[in-house]
Amino acid sequence: MNFAVAHSRPHPLVSPWAAGSARRTVFALSAAILACGPGCMAAAPLTPSERPPRSIVTVRPEDEAPMDIEALNRFDSDGDGWADGKDNCPSTPNPGQEDSDGDDFGDACEPKPLTLDTSATLTTSSTTVRVGQPLTLTLTVRNNGPVVAPFIVAVMRLPPPLTFISLTPSQGTCTVHEHNSIRCKLGDLPIAGSATLTVVSTPRSEGRVKLDALAVTDALDHDANSYNDTPTLSLTVLP
Repeated sequence: MNFAVAHSRPHPLVSPWAAGSARRTVFALSAAILACGPGCMAAAPLTPSERPPRSIVTVRPEDEAPMDIEALNRFDSDGDGWADGKDNCPSTPNPGQEDSDGDDFGDACEPKPLTLDTSATLTTSSTTVRVGQPLTLTLTVRNNGPVVAPFIVAVMRLPPPLTFISLTPSQGTCTVHEHNSIRCKLGDLPIAGSATLTVVSTPRSEGRVKLDALAVTDALDHDANSYNDTPTLSLTVLP
């Protein structure tokens, strides 16, 4: 065990004798500790019953100060002369409040779509199939550019008349959840690249069947054209 003796400059108001006496006292105490050895300073650890109880502070919701939402709405965070409660860009100065598309997001802070465009198509081996006949569905995702499409996620749900049999992605990994909901992480797609998800199912009852799918980049909610990301397909199941 090492002991360090701290020396401090005496306060100007403390007499030299008092300062010298204090230094002699600290020195004597240090010498006694060193002569005793490290063992005499080691205290036995306290048992759980000997330890003092911990104080627990409970904060109830009613004890907290209520948040003044009205006062917050009157605050002007960006200093553009518009209170936050009425500002269509609370964090971006825009004194004119321009909103060309009328979506309540000011033009100065309008969410910008990605520069890339992905598209998805859903095809089948036959739009007319019989009960119990295997049916192959193919979801194809393409990157139309002009940059690499990161983190492609594809989702497809088989409606109740279809029984899931198998699936094969051209890349990435897939999981099948309850109610025949399929989710695939296909990874990145290069410019003009594509990935496919092939699903085999069997219809167990006759009638009309509609399928929906979705394939997007997981980097943001939407890309340059979100209208080509949700393909649909209609089937006729015969007896």
